[in-house]
Amino acid sequence: MSGIIEAASAAGKRKTMRKLSMLIALVIAAVMCLSAAACGAEPEKAIIGTWKAQIDLTDFMNDHISEAMGGKRPEKTAKAVFTLVAVFNKDTTVTLSFDNEEMNSSLSKYFDSLYDYMVESVYDKFMSDPEYGYASREELDEVFELLGIDIDALVEQSLSSLNANQFFPEDFALIENGKYRLEDGKLFISENGEDFDPEHYFLFELSGRRLKITGICGGFDFTSSDFDIDEALPIVFKKQWK
Repeated sequence: MSGIIEAASAAGKRKTMRKLSMLIALVIAAVMCLSAAACGAEPEKAIIGTWKAQIDLTDFMNDHISEAMGGKRPEKTAKAVFTLVAVFNKDTTVTLSFDNEEMNSSLSKYFDSLYDYMVESVYDKFMSDPEYGYASREELDEVFELLGIDIDALVEQSLSSLNANQFFPEDFALIENGKYRLEDGKLFISENGEDFDPEHYFLFELSGRRLKITGICGGFDFTSSDFDIDEALPIVFKKQWK
């Protein structure tokens, strides 16, 4: 009796494994078909959808922090990464914006990592500036104590109040009502949804679920900051699953 049960159990396991193997094969085949379709599709069709790219602005942020503090440049900080979201629609409209949730999370970690640097910068400022003339941290600490100032708490409070919305308003869009056109490896974008400027375009490579911006001709003034987007090239967008 036990032999019959064991044989039936083994047969059941083999049947289950065959079904599982067939399921895995079907999933792999489906993914390969999707990839092949994306690779073989015309760029005008393949680009339709939502794309995301991450731009590392750590060096840019560190340079500005250093300038603002008038001292040395921060080192070993967390990454300050901005996530760009591009949406290309069938009607050739396009939007380009930031993912505020991901950006806030990244900047929060970045600002937290500045804590030691900011504390040291405060001390360096008072000790290096002849106007104050303090010779040591101990002397400064005595002054701070007399004034009721807690430098650690002050820095922590200042950093905790910073967020992405202080740089960009909530729901801020780089391009809100734009139009796009693809032509010979060039991506033309009209920011106001009207005429395209033949001298302003992006050079791109589109392969499967990967959109790579390799160059910018004519320049695009997307923000009021002095960040040079050319420094972020190449920018690689990944197509998002629906």
